[in-house]
Amino acid sequence: MMPPPTTMGEGQPSQPVELSGPQIQVLRDTSGWARFLAIALFIVTGALGLAFVGIFVQTRGAGTVANISVPNIIPAVISLGVTGAAAVLLWLYGRAVLAFFRQGEPSLAQAFRKLRVFFKLWTIFVVLGIVTDVVELLGKL
Repeated sequence: MMPPPTTMGEGQPSQPVELSGPQIQVLRDTSGWARFLAIALFIVTGALGLAFVGIFVQTRGAGTVANISVPNIIPAVISLGVTGAAAVLLWLYGRAVLAFFRQGEPSLAQAFRKLRVFFKLWTIFVVLGIVTDVVELLGKL
């Protein structure tokens, strides 16, 4: 049973978020860790990208493309893209939480939206990785 339209909150201004001291501290800590992990992921993405380019250049220079084919390149490129996107989303989450303390509630909603997209992206990536491994394992049987 749905409540009457007057109590659903539509057309009415939303109440501002009221956080307690411990909740504010948890948000600040989470923001710091998110930015730290984002920087770490940026570094990992850059290092893997350089390694990928180095391997590609080295095998091209030898005149052979050893074990590098389109089916082998696509997962590496997708992994780099997802890792980079995850780093950006975590960085934006951390920045939006900090903006919440300066600007107010709209920034907090944006922060949690970024975090939700991050978890969706990472879940899809992990599930596809597991499915790929299972298919590869079944192909070897």
